[in-house]
Amino acid sequence: VNDDDRGQLSQNLAAFLDVPASEISQMLSEGSKKGVQVTVAEDLSDPQAIFLLENRERFPGVNIVPQPIRTYPLAELAAHASELAERNRRLSRTLSGVSTALEDAGLRGIVFKGPTLAEDAYGDLLLRECGDLDLLVCKEDFPEIAELLISHGFKSWWEGDDANRQVFACEFERSDATLDVHWNLSHEWLNYRVDFDRLWGSGIPLSPGGQMLRKLRPEEDRKSVV
Repeated sequence: VNDDDRGQLSQNLAAFLDVPASEISQMLSEGSKKGVQVTVAEDLSDPQAIFLLENRERFPGVNIVPQPIRTYPLAELAAHASELAERNRRLSRTLSGVSTALEDAGLRGIVFKGPTLAEDAYGDLLLRECGDLDLLVCKEDFPEIAELLISHGFKSWWEGDDANRQVFACEFERSDATLDVHWNLSHEWLNYRVDFDRLWGSGIPLSPGGQMLRKLRPEEDRKSVV
């Protein structure tokens, strides 16, 4: 750009980029002295680039240089997978604590679905999305188990006069997890009742050193995911 055009170009670019004309004029002058191309703006939007191309007569000597941009098309999926993995690990830690509490109290339980099924069926916590933990108990033991969970920081959704109660399960919530405690898996009018003693007797201890909390055998656990 020659000296005659530099002043007007600086004014036009200043108005377009919303920067002082003196700043642009100085950059153009220094670039002219050194004989090098000067970058006056970066990260233009598509509409800005199109405007410059359509109005070249107002911006003589101005070129738009495309810049490669690294994109991560699977970034959102990767973030979701990372969040899923952390949630399942957190649920597993909570389940371990519940197992210890039941063991110490001598209360039986059967864990199903959730991260346990992910590990048994798929061999990887990442391969099944889990929102909460599910525990099957003997109906007669439920009051004692509810009291135990509350003593460990869980809050029963049955607390309060306006609680919306299920007829075969109760949810317990803590900051790290929601635990759905079942004594059946459906309404009794569906003519289905869980044989807890049979399932617990054939279940697999959740941890090598424990006996009270067990997990369903894989073929039984898959039946529960309907």
